[in-house]
Amino acid sequence: MNASRFAFLPLRRLMLRLILPLSLVVNCTSCHAPGNRRSSSIDVGVPPLYKMTRSQCCADAVTFRRNDDVLVIAGTASPIEFWKLSSQQLIYSLPESTGEGMLMFSPSGNLIASGWKVWDASTGKLIARMSGHRRKVTVDSLGVDSVKGKSVKETTQKPAGLTAIDLLDNGWFATGSDDKTIEIWDSRRSKLEQVLLGHQASVGALSFLQGSDLLLSGDASGEIKIWKTSSGEAIHSFYKHKYPIKGIHAISGTNIFASIDQSGLLCQWDFKSGQLIAQMNLNLVVPEASFSRDGHRFVVSAADYSLDSSSPIGTINVYETRTGRLMHSLYSPVPDAVALSANGRFLSVAGIDYKRTFKNGYHSVVQVWSVQ
Repeated sequence: MNASRFAFLPLRRLMLRLILPLSLVVNCTSCHAPGNRRSSSIDVGVPPLYKMTRSQCCADAVTFRRNDDVLVIAGTASPIEFWKLSSQQLIYSLPESTGEGMLMFSPSGNLIASGWKVWDASTGKLIARMSGHRRKVTVDSLGVDSVKGKSVKETTQKPAGLTAIDLLDNGWFATGSDDKTIEIWDSRRSKLEQVLLGHQASVGALSFLQGSDLLLSGDASGEIKIWKTSSGEAIHSFYKHKYPIKGIHAISGTNIFASIDQSGLLCQWDFKSGQLIAQMNLNLVVPEASFSRDGHRFVVSAADYSLDSSSPIGTINVYETRTGRLMHSLYSPVPDAVALSANGRFLSVAGIDYKRTFKNGYHSVVQVWSVQ
């Protein structure tokens, strides 16, 4: 397969079919004040059909409900908001702040998780709040010897952080951490069922295989594992990737799952036999990747610092998983969060619009496009 077909197109050829634009505008003061150059504005040149302004922090997580008609937005120190796209109305919000940048519906959309919490998505009732990984993480840093005046290596410990989540309709909730472990919770009973040990690096990607007790995981070293959650046993390990895993997901209707790493290597595996079926390189660095719920599409947001290091260019690409075909490409400054709907029909992008300011901050914008 010719890898060059997956390279970024020239800017003049970058196109995205914009059929359903929705724009939610959020005032943000604490995360992107003037002078902070983590630019994330979205400007597609199409007038939005709807705008919403509130005095909250930026949106750093977005996700769609299964029927694609409900978009959920979360951000640091701000409510989790449920928006109905067809009427462009706010349905309700959850007052709890997240701060984790992670948001996940269960497959049917009856439950939603953010950070360590799980809610009933219909009523907004908090079902469980997990206690989090209890292990400490060792952090190396450089300090100064006060006597000799020389730099010395210092080792400190900090609480383990949350790096990945996934959620099933029965309430089973998987969390990955930089302590190299995975915890399996029964969120309906707030009970820790299993602690999965075996990864040698931070676990950055998780995905349950629906209809089974299997869980996919990928870590920062590139290792992938398939776990039997009922026993805590790792039944397969894969070492093809050499860079951090940025996304992993089963493709519905098949025995195949796909994985993508930071270098842009996309692999497809048979999860029953453990065999590598196909591999291809997208020829781009992948900071983040997100699959649709059915696994047939994935979206990659990438940054290019070559033109202006203080204001990087962002390209958001939507690919077909089985073929690696580039389906849509959107040129914009770097986003904070991207998500595909359950069947890959809609793309949501959250970021900061530096062209619009208020007092001491910028507008945070969430936009949605049809990418059929």
